Formats: sequence, C-alpha cells, structure tokens
Amino acid sequence: MLNLRRFSISNFTQMIVIIILLLNTITFSISVQWKINNGSSITHCPAIDGDYVYIIDGDKSLYKLNMNGKILWKVSIEKGFSSSPSIDEKGDIYIGSWDGCVYKISKDGKVLWKFATEKYIFSTPAISKNAIYVGSQDGNFYAISFDGKLLWKFTTQGAIYSSAAIDNTGNIVFASSDGYVYKLSESGKLVWKFKIDTETNSSPALDKNGNILIGSYDNYLHCISKDGKLIWKFLSDGGIYSSPVIDSRGNIYFCTEEGTIYALNSTGKKLWEFKTKANIYSTPLIGDDGIIYFINHYGDLYALNSKGKQLWTFSTGTTKASLNLRNNLLVVVTEDGIVQAIKVSSKDIMKSDWPKFMKNTNNNGKF
Repeated sequence: MLNLRRFSISNFTQMIVIIILLLNTITFSISVQWKINNGSSITHCPAIDGDYVYIIDGDKSLYKLNMNGKILWKVSIEKGFSSSPSIDEKGDIYIGSWDGCVYKISKDGKVLWKFATEKYIFSTPAISKNAIYVGSQDGNFYAISFDGKLLWKFTTQGAIYSSAAIDNTGNIVFASSDGYVYKLSESGKLVWKFKIDTETNSSPALDKNGNILIGSYDNYLHCISKDGKLIWKFLSDGGIYSSPVIDSRGNIYFCTEEGTIYALNSTGKKLWEFKTKANIYSTPLIGDDGIIYFINHYGDLYALNSKGKQLWTFSTGTTKASLNLRNNLLVVVTEDGIVQAIKVSSKDIMKSDWPKFMKNTNNNGKF
C-alpha cells in the first residue's frame, strides 16, 4: 500500500513524467507493416485508389499493389515512365513518360491509349470531370480528352515541370520554367499570368478562397490571389522544389532544399520552423489527426505535431518522392527500390484545402 506520508511532491512529479513518457511511446509507436524491394530506383509519389497502390520505378514499369504489398500486375514500356501516376473516378491511371507520351492504363493493367507530345513529361497529369491536363518539356500545356484526343494546347516559353491544380470553378493553374505562373480557363484561354523573379518547378496548392501557394528557386513562397495579384511572399532559407500543403485551419507547411520545414499562418506569418540534416525535395503530408509527415533526401522520415514538436523519426532510404497515406499506412518509396508501408496513428489524409501533393490520394490535383 502507498505510504502517503512518504510520498513527496517530487515522487508525484516523477510518476507523472513516467506516465507521460509511456503514453507518448504508446501513441506514437510505429511499425513497418510490409516492405518490398523491386531493385530499381523509385523517385515519384505513389497513388492510392481504394485498396490499391500504384508506383513507378526506374525499370520502366508501373506496378499495382494491394494494401498488403502484393504485386498484382505491372506494365512496362520501352523508355519508362517519368511522372507520378494519377487516377480518375473510374480507376483508370494516367502517367507521363520519357518518350513524351501520356499513357492511359486501365485498372486491369491494359494500355488504353497514348497521347504524344514533343518531349518528355515530368508533371503529374491533373484530372477534371472533362479533361486530363499535363505540361511537357516542349513548353506546351495540353488538355486531353478521356479518349486520348487533343482538346487544346497552350504554349509557354519554357519547359513545364510543374503539375497543375484545378480550382473549384474548373480553371487550371500551373508554373513554367519561363518564370510565370499561369491560370487558364477550361477552354484553354489565358485568364492571367504572374511573373515570379526566378524559375520555378514547384507545383501549386490552392486554398478555399482560390488563392494559389507556390514556391520558387529564389527561396520565396508566394501567395497569389485568384485574380493573379500578389498577396504576400515569405522568404525561406532555401530553394523550394516541392509543393506546400494546407491544414484545416488554413496553416501552410512547406519544405526547402536546405532541409527545413516551415509553418505559416494564412497571412504568411511564420509560426515555427524545424531543421533536418539533409535537403528536402518532397511535399509534406498532413494526417487526419493533425500530424505532419515529411521526409528528407537521406530518408529520415519525421512526424511533427501542429506546434512543430517532433513526435518520432524513422530511417528509410534516400528519396525525393512525396508520401501517401490510407488506412493508417504511410507509403514510402526510395531510390534504392524499396516500397514500404509504415503503420502510423493517422488513419487517412486530413480533410482540408490541400493536405498532400496533388491534393488527394489519387494525385488528381482537383480541388
């Protein structure tokens, strides 16, 4: 029996600390649920549709896996795929390639068609209810019908690495390496273009007001209004290659090549920053419990709370690819060919304006 006369405040404090440490261990424990190695570099964000994961690798193949890590099929092409896959409402997959084509592949692994551009495609196809949108290294931005026909194209003065975002009115926003952010209508008409002082290959994120958030090589994160006017810009410590993400309170998170993740409020005021020991080229992901996941180039995977406190870190492998999440499984891919599903506390991505790369688990970029 506890002797209350001898139980000091110091004893009580120590007990509380022990309990808190135990609770943290239970709450934030992680484990690898499954892991496969296909032996070929993986550099693009996986797509998840229902209970299936789609990845591409350096072996020129697109793979479909179930959520237990079993490979169901693969599709290979001669020059290989060069963008992250995106998935439409029917489960069909769209993906860019080193041969300059956009491929449409059925959920059963059949190539349905390919649409040719003049150079390779690095940007992830964005999908609306009416079209597929993609930029090419040939400097053109294409709208393609669901049966693989050209609807229209818009010419910029630079290669397009940026993936597009589709707003809630159907307008499309993307960046070109000519230093402009473009907004086009569904019919391909220029709505406006916004000059950034340097090249940007970052993909935009959209908030509920139609504002555009996009990073650039000159270390700035820009917030541009839906009318194409600069609202604010924030100077970070390095070039911004990946996309920002937005949580349910409107707070913004983004990473830099200097290995830092920043948190800003919706007016561009810094809330906190967290530094790692390696460059970051991938986009963070926000879980439905508010945890922010991100990974640096060394493969150090971090989980932070919304205040910027580290909850845990886990070593994976060298990577530039963004993360995906479904049913408590965080899918991580690496440049040494590893695909692994890590069990985390977040069940799914946050229901917010823009919680991950290309907005949703399907990578379709539609608000």
